[in-house]
Amino acid sequence: MTSRTRWVTAWLIAAGAVSAWPRTALAQGTACNFPQAWANAVSWTGSFSMTAKGSGAIPPDGSYSITQTVTGTVSLDHLSPLSNSFFGKATFTYSAHEHYEIPEPPGPPLVIDFMADGKIDASDRQDVALLAFDFANCKYYLSVEPNTVAGTFLGNPANYTFGPLDLETPKPNPAAPDFTPIPTAGLPDLIEHAQFDAITTFQFGYSALTKPVSWEVIYNLTPKICEPLTVPLLKQTADPWRHDTYDKFFESGQVLLPRSTAVSPKNTVELLVFPIGTSQGTPIGAAKLDFSLAAGDNNLYGLTKYIVPTSTDSTSSTLMAPDKYHLGSRLSLTRGGVNTLQLLAVPGDPTSNLLRQIADFGCFLTSATMILDFYAGSVVANPRDVNDWLNDQPDGFHGHEVNPNQVAGYAAAKHGVTMAFKGRFDKPDDAEVERYICSRNPVMLKVSPCFNQNEETCPHFVVATGKTVSDGQLTWAINDPALDSHDLGPYQMVYFGYRLFTGPSGGPSSGPRAPFASAAAPDQSRLIVSATSPAFQLTVSDPTGRQSKCGAFGIATARTEIPDATCGTDSIQNDSNLNQQDTTPPVRIFEASTPASGSYEVDVLTMESGDFSVNVFAYDSDGGLSAAKAAGTATGGGTTRYSVSYSAAPGMPVRLIGPGGAGGSAAADGGPGTGSQPSAAGGSENGGCSSSGSACGGLLALMAVAVRVRRRARPSSSASL
Repeated sequence: MTSRTRWVTAWLIAAGAVSAWPRTALAQGTACNFPQAWANAVSWTGSFSMTAKGSGAIPPDGSYSITQTVTGTVSLDHLSPLSNSFFGKATFTYSAHEHYEIPEPPGPPLVIDFMADGKIDASDRQDVALLAFDFANCKYYLSVEPNTVAGTFLGNPANYTFGPLDLETPKPNPAAPDFTPIPTAGLPDLIEHAQFDAITTFQFGYSALTKPVSWEVIYNLTPKICEPLTVPLLKQTADPWRHDTYDKFFESGQVLLPRSTAVSPKNTVELLVFPIGTSQGTPIGAAKLDFSLAAGDNNLYGLTKYIVPTSTDSTSSTLMAPDKYHLGSRLSLTRGGVNTLQLLAVPGDPTSNLLRQIADFGCFLTSATMILDFYAGSVVANPRDVNDWLNDQPDGFHGHEVNPNQVAGYAAAKHGVTMAFKGRFDKPDDAEVERYICSRNPVMLKVSPCFNQNEETCPHFVVATGKTVSDGQLTWAINDPALDSHDLGPYQMVYFGYRLFTGPSGGPSSGPRAPFASAAAPDQSRLIVSATSPAFQLTVSDPTGRQSKCGAFGIATARTEIPDATCGTDSIQNDSNLNQQDTTPPVRIFEASTPASGSYEVDVLTMESGDFSVNVFAYDSDGGLSAAKAAGTATGGGTTRYSVSYSAAPGMPVRLIGPGGAGGSAAADGGPGTGSQPSAAGGSENGGCSSSGSACGGLLALMAVAVRVRRRARPSSSASL
């Protein structure tokens, strides 16, 4: 095998098989303590040299002398953020002279001279360099090319090959690389000073007559480090917020037998109604309603007989049947104009809350709070604080999902922290994740904690803070709000998308302009359109016909023609029970900053029957909010079209117009923050009826209207209904 062939083979292993390498060969190596700083390197620069010297006699009257020197510099960038290789240019000078006097008795010795002198720089197309790492075994190699250069042999043009040949054990050798142990001295620089004996490539023909020459190889390479971020770790399962009610849908945990499974150990439940401006941390501010349950009513179905609208409280209840996202039935409470509700199985005990909790579904909420605290420089907020704020806002949630713009609103209003949401991206992009982390912006990743990973039926959110080595593979280091994981190893090294934020220092300095302006920008106009399941795909067309699409499993997410817009899907798995299907229905969300005024077409594609809704949050240039909602039932596959009339002029309300479309019927409803509009279930063991007295099932038909909404200020205190 020629020296050049060896180099090409090594390069193909390192560069061509980067994606497969860590999952196979490297992952099977012995675990080692790979330098953490190197895990976060984005490039390497430095110098290298290789020198060979040797001479001796060749009996009876011959001799040889060998000198070889290569000195130069390298500049290397990683092939991809999670690859094991850095690729770039080498600039070097070379000089070699191999002189042999081969005895040929009885005549004079045969004189052989092989010489090469010259320089390789960036103008040479063959000028390349590669630095590769074996993460599992803490080894590396540096390679430079070309290692075969123009020279003269006996005065005639010939190719000369640099470097030692046929080393018994791997040694640092940029001409014919092999993995060698990482030197521990000099970190974080890679400093190598190796000395050994070996023959040259040309000397191989005279190895029986000559001795190996002395080699000295020196590397001094410095990494450019993308410093990992120290993000405060918060857990959604921590006290005191773990049992707080999450979102505005007020649904209970799921139960397989809703007519017989007891909900209260004492046959008494307590409903707490928290007015706007109160906190779940101070239940003294909530109105309380106790219900003593008769025999046979201590179950979800029985509760629908008690939690009904009255002259003093308008809360109603519905038993929701199992569906494709829930294995069991759930009790859903509906109550508008409040911060939140709690339904306690044991009166006075907030840890007995029956409604969905931050501990179960608060991964996005908690991850966003961690990012906020990082921007603040200390822990200034916790998930309860942010949840209380979101519950006060008419645009705090997209269905069950947190509106990240309102997390930024909380950061500014309560702590004076500059924070902006930059969009949803439902495909992996290691380069973009690294760009944001290197600009000191933690990145939220969408992962799947279930054994059979699925981004829609088992999604979860974590915070990426930098890179690390796990099981011999470079991956993202994370803060996990639910599980005891510190990198993507427990998630099979896979993430399905990411959510971007920026803080006081802004975003990456280069690349495409970020989609969304901060809350402090002069023009605060924004348009958000969301569609709930069974919407399979949401397509938004702007007044000029440009489109943005988001759909199941990231379908068409790359097609975002509308300027400064993103389109993605949010949903959350119950992190407290990964063994059962219990997921918030997916919400397709289109979001654009500084959108053009005019008419937008919104197409909702459904692939199956079921209730769906379309929600619009429209912000004018002053940040004023106008909201509209449409809800309907799809009877099968088809597309329902809506028209959104939007103006960025201050005080102009949004209009949402949507007649019945193919495959279903729809209408619009104004008034945000009114809670859920659940599907009524049948009367079997797994179902029930609405406490409002309406028929179970049927088509939702609501009046078309758009409502101008002013931001709600939190009053100092309130305890009345």
